[in-house]
Amino acid sequence: MIKKRSKKGQASMSGNVGMWVIVILAILLAAWIGWKFLKGASNVQEALPGNLEALSQGCELAASGGLVASYCYETRSLDVRGAKKFGTCDYLVKKYPVDVPSKDLIEQKLKDGKCAFDKQIIAFRQFCQVQPGDKERIFINKVPCKCWISFNESNDPNIEGKDCSDYLIDYTNTMSFVQDNGANFNADALISLFNSTIA
Repeated sequence: MIKKRSKKGQASMSGNVGMWVIVILAILLAAWIGWKFLKGASNVQEALPGNLEALSQGCELAASGGLVASYCYETRSLDVRGAKKFGTCDYLVKKYPVDVPSKDLIEQKLKDGKCAFDKQIIAFRQFCQVQPGDKERIFINKVPCKCWISFNESNDPNIEGKDCSDYLIDYTNTMSFVQDNGANFNADALISLFNSTIA
C-alpha cells in the first residue's frame, strides 16, 4: 500500500526547491556582477596612464576656455601600459577615462559639434613630419603618421596590409564625422579632401 504524502510534506519540499532556486539565482547574479566589475576595473587599469591627470587638466583648460585649436588640433601624448599614444583632446576623451567637465561647452563652439577634419589633417601632418622614428609605428588618433604625411600622394602607402584610406575611413567612422558629402564620404572623397588641403 502506497502512502500518500501529507500536504505539509509537499509544502516543505516545494519550499526547499524554491529556496534552492533562489540561492542559485543569487549566486549567479553575484558572479555576473563580480565579473562585470572586474572587467570594468581591468579596462580602467589598461587606460590609466601616468599622465592622465595632466591630460585631463590640459583638455579641461582648453575646453573651458573655448580654445578650439588646442582642443581639436594640438597633439598630446598619453602613456598607456608603457606605450606612448598620441591624439587630440577630442579623440582621447572619447577613448580613455579623461575627465573633461567642460566638454559640452567646447562642442557648442564647433560646427556640428565636431572638430574640422581638414584642419586636423594639416596639424597631424606637421606633427608627424618632425617625429623621429618609424612613421608606421607612430599613431595619431589611431592613424599612422605615414598616412597623415603621404596620403595626398597618388598611391596610398600600405601599412601592415592596410591602405591609408582604410585607416582614415575607420577613423572618420569612429569619430562620427559629419561631412558635406554625407553618406558618400568614401575613399575617393578622403583623397580629394587630402589633395585640396595639403600642398
